Amino acid sequence: DAAVREALQEPTDPEAALVAIDPANGEILAMVGGRSYTKPGQFNLATQGSRQAGSAFKMFTLATALKQGISLNSYWPGPSTITIPSTDCGGVSWTLSNADPGEAGYFSLASATAHSVNTVFAQVETNEGAGMSPSKVAAMADRLGIESPLGNPPPCSLTLGSQGVSPLEMTVAYATIANQGTYESPTAVTLT
Repeated sequence: DAAVREALQEPTDPEAALVAIDPANGEILAMVGGRSYTKPGQFNLATQGSRQAGSAFKMFTLATALKQGISLNSYWPGPSTITIPSTDCGGVSWTLSNADPGEAGYFSLASATAHSVNTVFAQVETNEGAGMSPSKVAAMADRLGIESPLGNPPPCSLTLGSQGVSPLEMTVAYATIANQGTYESPTAVTLT
């Protein structure tokens, strides 16, 4: 609560959620569900909220790419804007840009991850020749702990975190990565 209040002090500030999990056993160490949780209706933003994860979702594309044998040292063009053909995106072409319009060039996958280069991740996610697809990224996210529906089929924008997920799901998925890929079910209360 103190960490959230420190960052968002004003009553007009947006709501916030926070979840901390011990990756080794899934025990929830801290959870803030938002200011409205204490009001009638008790909506817990940490468990019930569904928001776009944004670039935090790129981790699932990266994990899928590594599983498919794509090297962190592979190089990718990262133009400031790119259009992914409709054949790679379920019949609808997809045009996207990097967050920083001036950011362009060739990037190793490791460097593209460090700089969160949207146009590289879009190409990685849709690289069918390497066994990649939005569906495979969605399956990886599911294996790591994302339970929210990600589309059927998932959109190409999935790699940029366009689908709604909860803070708890994202924390569980990142905890799974931190636990060397071993999923631990989140546990809020342990009875002794």
